[in-house]
Amino acid sequence: MSEDLQSLRRTVALASEAPTSDAEVAEFEAEYQPFLARYGKSYYIDDRFKTDQSHGAVFHHVNGLLILGLAPGHSVLRTGQTVTKVSFPANICQSIDKRACKGRPRGPPRGQKIHARSTLATFEARPAASAEGAPTEPITSSINLGLSGAQLIELNRNLATNPSLVSTAPESEGFLAIAKPSNHQRGPIVQKFPFNPWCVSPERYAGALEASLQEQEQLLKKAAGEAEAEAVHPPAVAPPVGAESAATEPV
Repeated sequence: MSEDLQSLRRTVALASEAPTSDAEVAEFEAEYQPFLARYGKSYYIDDRFKTDQSHGAVFHHVNGLLILGLAPGHSVLRTGQTVTKVSFPANICQSIDKRACKGRPRGPPRGQKIHARSTLATFEARPAASAEGAPTEPITSSINLGLSGAQLIELNRNLATNPSLVSTAPESEGFLAIAKPSNHQRGPIVQKFPFNPWCVSPERYAGALEASLQEQEQLLKKAAGEAEAEAVHPPAVAPPVGAESAATEPV
């Protein structure tokens, strides 16, 4: 048996059941990522809106479909959180379920129209065990769709029973949804992502993320310095109106 065939069979075997342990996840990623590289291209959404919700990932398959997930800059991945619950907006679930109940349509599936600022999913997660002073209550966050000109056609229902996949395998088994481009946006993969000008290559995203984190760090240092200076030299408190005249008035 050739090595390529062995690798393909191994990939299929790994994909047949969700990885659970860290070792299984690492093995899955090692086999799955080369498979993805042959059948599409990955993009990240640049932090255009300067919010945690804008850090999304998009895998553009050669068949034109878009697989949506989390980018490394999202707080869930950046701080090592473990997702314990994934929720999709009711309007998206109802739209996709209604379409599925109607059976196979005569024309191409229309799905749920999406917009860049629309919420795709919300998460409840527990903080990383190594985080100092980490809160005991669940951490709530969300992710925006981050792109326009496409329609949602499927949600990853497996996340209802295996939400931690969002943390352990964000670009494979932990994907969030699948979208379909509009008719006028179909075509071969090109260097410039046709659906959103803020979708950039992983290399460009890494540079933008590093610059954003440095900017946030500088702002935090500046705020801490101002607070320290105020503690050392507190501002003078003006006396109440009329207090000075009352003190000088003869009894």
